[in-house]
Amino acid sequence: KSITSELSFEVYRGVVGSFLGKLTLIVLVWAFLHHLIAGIRYLVRETFGLASETSPFVNVSDGGHFENLGIYELVRRRCTVIIASDGECDNELTFGSLGRVIRMCRTDFNAHIDIDVESIRRAKESGSSRSHCAVGRITYANGSRGYLIYLKSSLTGDEDVDVQQYHASHREFPHESTGDQFFSEDQFESYRKLGQHIAAVTFRGAADCANVTAMASKLANIWVAGGATSGEFVDRA
Repeated sequence: KSITSELSFEVYRGVVGSFLGKLTLIVLVWAFLHHLIAGIRYLVRETFGLASETSPFVNVSDGGHFENLGIYELVRRRCTVIIASDGECDNELTFGSLGRVIRMCRTDFNAHIDIDVESIRRAKESGSSRSHCAVGRITYANGSRGYLIYLKSSLTGDEDVDVQQYHASHREFPHESTGDQFFSEDQFESYRKLGQHIAAVTFRGAADCANVTAMASKLANIWVAGGATSGEFVDRA
């Protein structure tokens, strides 16, 4: 019934007019305002870089506004093996995110990443990449060493027929705009299948390794590539 009716208004006045009703209403209003103001306060702190890992609340995001591959924090921790999958929209294969994180790690941590991605670049003759991945070496400031296993959305021509067909009818694949958040079923399945293919091809030669470090060492030997040096790569990226 409408609160304007006499019976409904009497019920409303009886609830709100009681001590318990008033207390409940005050608590609800306080809780709403507290969370609203707190949300705005933490948004402002995050916007101006005032939040830290010790704050009661932190903003958890995909990190794209800072570093797109998740490598930075793993280098900070001096991990022995880092596996990074680069699915950014990079139709020209300029490796922008990788180049940026190499510079950031060198500047912030004095950690040097030496990686050759020339085999992932498209060959002029075929228009395809020679590999989907590259394995680099990391030299940390304390002298310890590590591996970076880097996988990149790319086409080498050995993908399944359905993936090749999707690329034939969507020439920007696998670097269609990330602004498209509403994938069709064909689009989603093509990316999923390509990702599965890239991972399977990258790691197939190291399935029998005893541990992840041995795996990375073996992959470094398998996927060693000739071409540009790391310094040349960073300049070009």
